[in-house]
Amino acid sequence: MNLNYVTHGDSSNPTLFMVHGFLSCNAQWLPNIPYLSEKYQLVTAELWGHGQSPLPDEDLTVEGYLEAFENIRKALDIEKWGVIGQSYAAGLTIRYAIQHPSVVSKLVVTNSRSALGNLNTNGPRRSTQTKGKRRANNRHMPIHPVYAKRIPEPTLSALIEAADSTTSEAINRGGKLGTKLASKDLLRDIPCAFAITNGIYEKSFQKDIDDIRAISDIQIVDMHGGHAVNIEAADEFNEFTYGFFDEN
Repeated sequence: MNLNYVTHGDSSNPTLFMVHGFLSCNAQWLPNIPYLSEKYQLVTAELWGHGQSPLPDEDLTVEGYLEAFENIRKALDIEKWGVIGQSYAAGLTIRYAIQHPSVVSKLVVTNSRSALGNLNTNGPRRSTQTKGKRRANNRHMPIHPVYAKRIPEPTLSALIEAADSTTSEAINRGGKLGTKLASKDLLRDIPCAFAITNGIYEKSFQKDIDDIRAISDIQIVDMHGGHAVNIEAADEFNEFTYGFFDEN
């Protein structure tokens, strides 16, 4: 079963493959598409059970995702592409770069507790921030964009709608896979140029990123945003990404 994906920009340009995080959709990239598509063909894919992607009957696995990524690349006849993994997708794209080194030119990931943190959750955490909010069946989750403070419109409304539309089955099954995406021990195995765009306003993530600074020479780029750094610090993210993938 294939993931839903959308292409943007000129297909003759170098390609960036972009995968959003948990409880999101392709609207995650709305602040980035106009700028980046001037230089790159963008391919934005949606996680299973998110946005317009179906939810397979079989278990969600890393191997299944990597096969789905390859199916997209082959369908578009792309020899090699740069890859961006946001949040939950960081752990997936790190493994993709390691297991498919001949097709990934460079890799960027954003803040990701599942991939780069020491967080171990077996299910959604409950939020105490529901006062005054209309609760959908998944608005108890603190990562629901209804609680976002720095995401502008119209991106915010699009993300809230997508999150509200994500079924409990997709959340539960995706969350189960999320506990298997820890990637700190894999960072030295990434064979291509690699960078982490760090939204410094996500305070709970800064201890994790400091641990990574201490153990490796990985490029970490601090930006003035939070968890959704590509949105909250869109100008910084766009400028860095534009140049990073353009470097030889």
